[in-house]
Amino acid sequence: MGIAGAQQEQGGQDPAQAAVAVLEGIELLRLNLYIASNHSRKVYKVRIGEAAEALRVSPATVRRWEISGKITAERTPGGQRRYDLSALLPDKFSIDSPTRRTVAYARVASHDQSADLERQKQVLELYCAKQGWTFSVVADLGSGMNYHKKGLKQLLRDIIAGDIGRLVIAHKDRLLRFGAELVFAICEAKQVEVVILSHDPGPQDCP
Repeated sequence: MGIAGAQQEQGGQDPAQAAVAVLEGIELLRLNLYIASNHSRKVYKVRIGEAAEALRVSPATVRRWEISGKITAERTPGGQRRYDLSALLPDKFSIDSPTRRTVAYARVASHDQSADLERQKQVLELYCAKQGWTFSVVADLGSGMNYHKKGLKQLLRDIIAGDIGRLVIAHKDRLLRFGAELVFAICEAKQVEVVILSHDPGPQDCP
């Protein structure tokens, strides 16, 4: 999107102010990512001791099972083992757990697009219903460069709290025009499945 588009989304804001708003939003998302990656609640990729405790065996048994191929471990960039409890104990640790919700998020830029917002919500509702998911819909009216929308802030809080197991959106730009990848990184850190219905922005995704 060019400077003119940025000005339009920011309600006539000049390019410098728009750039500052984007940078502030990115910093906010980085802070949320830091919180998510260090938040102890409902983190399912754990160290060997925590995996052993969850499985009610000794760490030596976990190592033996890994060597035999019975279970697998991921490696962090620093070479540390991490065990995915959602794979080891899916009945207890799953994104489909009743305590973790499916949320569909819809957004348009202005009140003039309220009809588009309703259509977007209907598409999300139909898709989630066809999958047999129990879900709720969060809808925002506001610029994709606004990182302080009520629905978006609540969505991030719920993801960080571990209350959401699946996020469904029509297109990644429905979250944010810039910075959606950081939201996806938070989702990854919190074991949230992200479902994107279309990778083609289409006319409804502008601005």
